[in-house]
Amino acid sequence: MKQYALTGCRTSEFRNARGKGIEVYEVVNNQWQHLYTMSVPFDNPSWLTFDDKRQQLYVIYGDGEKVSQFKFNKQNGQLSYINSVTTGPRHPNKDLQPERRNNPVCSCLTPDAQHLLIANHEGGNIAILNFDVDNNVVSTDKFIFIPGKQDPSYQDKSLSRPHQTLFNNSGKFMLVPNQGRKAGNGIDMVQVYKIVGDDYQLVHIAITTEGCWSRHICLHPSNKFIYCVNELDCTVTVFSFNDETGELKQLQEIKTLDINSKYDVSEIQLHQNGKFLYVSNRIHNSISLFYVQTDGTLKLQKWFESGGKTPRFTTLSPDNKYFYIANEDSDNIVQLKVNPDNGYLEPTGTIIANKSPTFICFI
Repeated sequence: MKQYALTGCRTSEFRNARGKGIEVYEVVNNQWQHLYTMSVPFDNPSWLTFDDKRQQLYVIYGDGEKVSQFKFNKQNGQLSYINSVTTGPRHPNKDLQPERRNNPVCSCLTPDAQHLLIANHEGGNIAILNFDVDNNVVSTDKFIFIPGKQDPSYQDKSLSRPHQTLFNNSGKFMLVPNQGRKAGNGIDMVQVYKIVGDDYQLVHIAITTEGCWSRHICLHPSNKFIYCVNELDCTVTVFSFNDETGELKQLQEIKTLDINSKYDVSEIQLHQNGKFLYVSNRIHNSISLFYVQTDGTLKLQKWFESGGKTPRFTTLSPDNKYFYIANEDSDNIVQLKVNPDNGYLEPTGTIIANKSPTFICFI
């Protein structure tokens, strides 16, 4: 069976970007062979979600308000454009940057693949999109609105900024890390929603450090622990997770680097063995390796150079043998080999030229 890698990017002048569209590669013996660049109808195709059931790709656009749908041919790697729909109305808060519009930052399919969820970061909501009888994604009027701090001066315009939607391993709960940015008077927190039919019932809120900007989370294979990376605090918050109630309990907060210089963090990745956890550090241009202890807490072990500038996104290969770093500001994707004994990242010499990369999707 053929394997492909697709990359999203930024393209807009507002983001000082150089990307041209979705780059499509065939992966042969762990080497990427560039097939073509797919032009897209809007700026910043920055996050990609593949739907194996429908053989389709959903693309959201950073600083935008649209999601596009493409048919993907697994035989030759060709994408065919189908349609685009809105991710929802813009939020009326006057403090938000108009250039960012909804700024959808993450999308995922529900466990039953019946809905496409989109985290509208600037919009302060999760859009829940359906599919029609022809399997085309359609616009929605169903949203999960993420409130901010109660403040009379904001009235109904207070909002927190969701940065991800992720289902736990049993598929019973959805977890949403939110950023408490000043514009919107938001709350730094991780929310837990229980899935009841087509409804999302908020069952727990774990408040994180104010101003930390909780960004992305990952789950331990045991389903007992959740790791949340905090963008500005440069920390990882460790929670225990109750799969019966959805309750989170904080166990630890740990810095991603033992340094005093300024940096921020962007991505978090857990190896399928549940022992090695990786965090990307922007400005410092590095990847931190943590060892996961038996009680779920973390021990900072070592950091590795990212091989470029601004490691915005990272991911492991499907077999977890390779680690990939999308260095947004040096226009490259670096391949490292994972040492299975200690989790160390070892250079392979493979560096893929890729302009303003922000996401990697394996198919």
